[in-house]
Amino acid sequence: MMKEMAKFKRIETGVGQFDVLMKVAVASGEWNEVILGDNRRKELFLDGKAVRALIFMEESAKSGEILVKDGTQTKSIRRQPQSYKTQNFAPFLPQGVQAFVEKEAIGEHRAVTAVFINFDGYDEEEPQVNQLQYLFTNIISITEKYRGSLARINAHKKGSNLMLLFGAPISHGDDAEHGVLASMEISKLNIKPLRISTGMCSGFVYAGIVGSAWRKEYTVMGDAVNTAERLMETAKQTEVVVSESTYNLTHAKINYEEIKSAKVKGKEALLKRYVPKSIIEEKSFLFQFIGREIELQELADYINKGGLAIIVTGDAGVGKSRLLYEIKKKYEQTHKVLQGNGDEIKGSLHLFASMIAKEANIHTGEPETVQKEKLDKHISEVEKKRRAEKDAKGGELARRLSFIEAMLFGIREPDSLYEKIEAKLAFENLCDAIRYYIEYQINIFQ
Repeated sequence: MMKEMAKFKRIETGVGQFDVLMKVAVASGEWNEVILGDNRRKELFLDGKAVRALIFMEESAKSGEILVKDGTQTKSIRRQPQSYKTQNFAPFLPQGVQAFVEKEAIGEHRAVTAVFINFDGYDEEEPQVNQLQYLFTNIISITEKYRGSLARINAHKKGSNLMLLFGAPISHGDDAEHGVLASMEISKLNIKPLRISTGMCSGFVYAGIVGSAWRKEYTVMGDAVNTAERLMETAKQTEVVVSESTYNLTHAKINYEEIKSAKVKGKEALLKRYVPKSIIEEKSFLFQFIGREIELQELADYINKGGLAIIVTGDAGVGKSRLLYEIKKKYEQTHKVLQGNGDEIKGSLHLFASMIAKEANIHTGEPETVQKEKLDKHISEVEKKRRAEKDAKGGELARRLSFIEAMLFGIREPDSLYEKIEAKLAFENLCDAIRYYIEYQINIFQ
């Protein structure tokens, strides 16, 4: 292999000549291997003495060197009791890669947000498979929820790394934001004795199939990938460290704290670092609203007629959110305005969850106990005001509080009414609760 590498020197590119270099480490000994995951995504997890030796040898080797551990002769593998013969190999491909191959797509340079997650704390000689499996399947769920792809798992000098990709093989438009939100959610997983730290970076990379007829894989290569891993190495336990490029793409939607810049391997300059803290729930607009007087008047005319469902459509970036913001500002003194936000990732019910959260002053990321306290207090106040009206009946909303808590906010009480009835009836009760909530709010305002 080293002889073949001589062919890859002084390669001409659009930005000058480059050498492709390699270093090799060889060791033998005992290692553990286990397949983590489920039918959505699987990966082969390796660790043990031989794997650890290779990592530290590779770290100390220089380009062009071949390091061989003393006594390298035999190997011993300790496999978990799993069937390798009957495996369906499709889950071993990152999400979206099979479609990429079937379309005979070629490699390309594209914008990607790369996320590296380090997890350690497990016994390297006798790894806690149940905890690792639980962590891995949770990460699969969160990654798929935010339209990402779990690219690979590999051993690291401290524990092991997972690489997630947002924007490759499939792009969804808000990939940097999705990467940050997924990382924030993953960082909250509390699976003892495992410890998690995360680094991420956005930028243009090469993404595609590399290899020969004998061995191929889908991979991404570029500075953004390397920087994400280096930032991960600077992160503390449970911390998500974001690059300046990712920050620039997402700071309008996510609140950050800038932390001390860090010196990392392969970079001459210090890297700026940011830690995401919370989601920005209210958009702010810096400039005066002009050029939409006709649309604003048309909307006002429809609203003044009453009893209408008005749908505003338009391409991304044309100003739909700003138009609705101006309408809200115009009418909030004379009308009760309930505002919710749709989200393709969180599903249709998020519209109503965000509406009620705004009224109850519930913020994303608050502890469940705080959210429940605020929600219970808000619903109680709405009921109280409703009962104060002349000839008004109350109680319908309060009786359905457990459905709002469980189905909109994920707050579940063991002995609640929600836990005692079937799913179809639960959904019907939630629909009734939302209807009563809106009716009560409107009647109270009037």
